[in-house]
Amino acid sequence: MKLNQFLFLAGASAMLTLQSCRTDEAPSSTGNYQNGIFITNEGNYGKPNSGVSFVSKDLSFTENDIYSKANGGEPMGDVLNSAGFHGNNAYWVMNNSNKIIVTDRYTMKKKSEITTTEQPRYMAFANNYIYVTENRWYPTEDAFSKLGIYDQNHNRVKTITFDRLSEKIVSASNYIYVQTDGTKYVYNGNTSVPAPTGHTISRINPTTNEVDKIITLNHTGMIKDMVESQGDVYVMSSSQSAGTAIFRVEGTSGNISKINTGAVGIGSKLAVDNGTIYILDSNKNIFKYNGVSTTKLFMSNASTYIYGFNVIDEKIYISEMNNFTSNSTISVHNAAGTLLKTFTTGIGSNGFYKN
Repeated sequence: MKLNQFLFLAGASAMLTLQSCRTDEAPSSTGNYQNGIFITNEGNYGKPNSGVSFVSKDLSFTENDIYSKANGGEPMGDVLNSAGFHGNNAYWVMNNSNKIIVTDRYTMKKKSEITTTEQPRYMAFANNYIYVTENRWYPTEDAFSKLGIYDQNHNRVKTITFDRLSEKIVSASNYIYVQTDGTKYVYNGNTSVPAPTGHTISRINPTTNEVDKIITLNHTGMIKDMVESQGDVYVMSSSQSAGTAIFRVEGTSGNISKINTGAVGIGSKLAVDNGTIYILDSNKNIFKYNGVSTTKLFMSNASTYIYGFNVIDEKIYISEMNNFTSNSTISVHNAAGTLLKTFTTGIGSNGFYKN
């Protein structure tokens, strides 16, 4: 679950139940989920209404609730936080259900579940191991930050604990990189204000499954996003006072360098596609950096918070989450910013994954 949903739930007097997902185009036939994009729909916290949507690469059709359709109407569970893919398997990280659902990535038929995880967040793969970040930040007395390590048979073989929260995780150049910057939340009346407690990335050597390097960012903002591209790691740190900084971590050596993207807004989400860096700022502006200069592409007309963002094969995917009270609105733009398509998915669409 993203913090935004938790805070929204805390302040809201009521939440509506999940509406039936609508398909705008002719649906794909079950078992044909390839050459397209999966969209993870988080659902409402405390309700088993998560789901997965699919849109074809050419945007000609969409289909919602594909997991339930492929598995006899079975609900996924509570809070679909993220997804991972390895071989023919898709892994669906169910945060508040404390499990990971394993399906065939092309048919969505369920294969198994990993149930020895607690509050899972994100996952990555290396050297026949599965790595899962696990966090609980509230209540304070029950807080933990861990990395669960599983073998290829889904047996938990090791747990690494961290002093600060572990969030995003990527595999790059045969290493595992874990966001371990840490964030605490200071309550001021009814408002929760995030504050950084560190600015680090921890590297795991999959041969030993030990932390072999800790990378400290030279920036006082919070790590807002971390992605892998072409064997390297890209990290975005930002805050109102510190501005936005983008760092590149060379995957093999772990050496870090700052990328001079020029003036952008307060970054909230990051994507890298075909060597181009894309930045979404807190004012819904989308910028791209091509290695030489930064260009503002457009400002999203989303009326509510942009919850999901990615750039895949030069298409920009944006999710407007509609305050978790109705289905999300997805807009797709080309690399120049021209709107290509809009459609609806499920509640709280939070991620886009190429399949």
